[in-house]
Amino acid sequence: MAKGALNLREEKIKQREGDQLKRSLRSLFGGKDFGFLWVDDDTSYTDGETIFIKYDIQTPNHRTFSTEECRILRKSHALHERGHIEFDVIQDYITWQKDNVCESLNDWKDKQKYPLKWLQFFGNMSMDGRMENFVAIKLPSYKDYIDFCNYEWRFGVRDEGKGENPVIDFQNCYSSRVLGMTDLDNWLPESVELVDSIQEQIEEIRFAPSTKECLNIVSDIIVKVWPTLVEWMDLNNMDIEDPPAPQYSNQHDNSKLWGDSKESSENAQKILIKVRAAKEDNEDGHSSDGDVPGENEENARPDFSQITSLEAKKLQKEEKEVEEQIQNFAERIDIVEIQIPDKVDCNKEEIHVQRYRKQSLSRYQSIFKEVNRFIKPISKALRDLLKEEKESIRRNVRSGRIMPNRVWKAIHCEDTNIFSKKQNGTPKGSAFVSFISDISGSTYNTLTTGVSVIDEIKKSMLLLLEACVDANIPSTAYAFTEYDGDTIIYPVKPNPNHYSEEEKGYLGAITPEYGNRDPLALQWAINQIAKRDEEIRLLIILSDGLPIFSRDESPETIRQMVEKAEKNGIDVLCLFVGEPEKNVLDLVRVMYPGRAIFANKDIARELQKHIKRIIRQRRK
Repeated sequence: MAKGALNLREEKIKQREGDQLKRSLRSLFGGKDFGFLWVDDDTSYTDGETIFIKYDIQTPNHRTFSTEECRILRKSHALHERGHIEFDVIQDYITWQKDNVCESLNDWKDKQKYPLKWLQFFGNMSMDGRMENFVAIKLPSYKDYIDFCNYEWRFGVRDEGKGENPVIDFQNCYSSRVLGMTDLDNWLPESVELVDSIQEQIEEIRFAPSTKECLNIVSDIIVKVWPTLVEWMDLNNMDIEDPPAPQYSNQHDNSKLWGDSKESSENAQKILIKVRAAKEDNEDGHSSDGDVPGENEENARPDFSQITSLEAKKLQKEEKEVEEQIQNFAERIDIVEIQIPDKVDCNKEEIHVQRYRKQSLSRYQSIFKEVNRFIKPISKALRDLLKEEKESIRRNVRSGRIMPNRVWKAIHCEDTNIFSKKQNGTPKGSAFVSFISDISGSTYNTLTTGVSVIDEIKKSMLLLLEACVDANIPSTAYAFTEYDGDTIIYPVKPNPNHYSEEEKGYLGAITPEYGNRDPLALQWAINQIAKRDEEIRLLIILSDGLPIFSRDESPETIRQMVEKAEKNGIDVLCLFVGEPEKNVLDLVRVMYPGRAIFANKDIARELQKHIKRIIRQRRK
């Protein structure tokens, strides 16, 4: 797939995969935070703080992978890079290279020093084998992911060119052994024999307690095999400086130093303790969940059908969820009818629903810090919408049903408490809340507090949305404006049960735009909430109280909408965010009679007052 060619659906799946992968790795590796980025580089890598994972894993040098196989490979790359942070010290690798690299090709004879690229082949491959072995022991359920990448991706087409060159076959055999893989048939016998001669050291590499000790063993291996490799390269007229087979491993960046010797050694010791415990259990004849991967296994290629099926199911679920999410933001045109008081005909106009063009999660997070302490009080007020009330009998009252068996007390004991009153309960109710916010040009205005109206609107909407989430009440949120005669609705949170960083980013980014046809936007919002079937449906419009009217519309138009909606089981409140000038306040009271909440007051208390009124009306 060409760079930049991902469509919206694919981008969302990519984003979800990355988010889930980072969360999973953070949990698997002790909750420690780290950076995570998709990249288009040749391979994945890490700088010790961030892992950079190649997203487009398909290359011309590999067989064709299915979509679920690509997910397996990306997960394996992520495990690999996070494993380096856990178990390796890059400084030790850099120092080892400097100490062992030759200045001339004859150095290896007298000084036991070697060409840089050969050092990188042995060093990179050996470190990878040790690290992946430790990751597989730490996370045995992910071993198949690591193996899949090694068998299907790391070597390109693995058996291509086997049996043709002893140096290439040596490299392939050494790489396979250090990674704990099975041998291929038809490698040249002399190449396999050379690897067999160092098999004991290869096993030591896979369980070396530190990066430095791993590389010390690698030095011993090179000393032993290098004369034979040089002889083979001479016989085949090969360049001694360059290993003929690809490096087959991630090249570690020498420009950044990372890794803590003490921490990585402690991590490795935990694995080695687990290995020793598993061996002791096996020697005692007991089974153990800590068996060492690679031991006592048949010499056969692993079966990856289980993880392939698992990833296919995950992908299918994610595609369905993403498809639903995309539909929530799909562009469309809705026709809205506005009833004008004292007129028979309705105004019919278009509403353009479209995705907002910007996001700012950082701004959302900044606002959240400002209002966080107010979320719980508002959440408590909203919970009253769902609160169950039990039936009760009140006896200490002067009205209600008379109790005949207590009349004698009134006569003989002057006890006048002869009445009882039954208070009917209400079952636990269901509720739905929707918000629609004015983001017209007038919201640029600054309040006497020095804060702009739009910032107060965003703060109030964030506060109410987070309170709904905390109260477990499904909610939606939209912003509206008018441009070039068209009323535009921006979905901020269109899915009642979904509130991700994407939606939060839209709310954080919204800024004042142009006009605001309040009647049209309000009627659209009422039409949307009318499709819900909850017992209590609450619509809150956030406005600075300065609407724009058109074609015979007036404040009475909005008032009639609000009252008609209430008759149809929809309660409309106005959260007024603006300067409390008398003419504006009077206008708000006309449009939303007895249904206005003023942002300069205690929103939680005012909201609770209105909710109690709604409960009394809706749950009699």
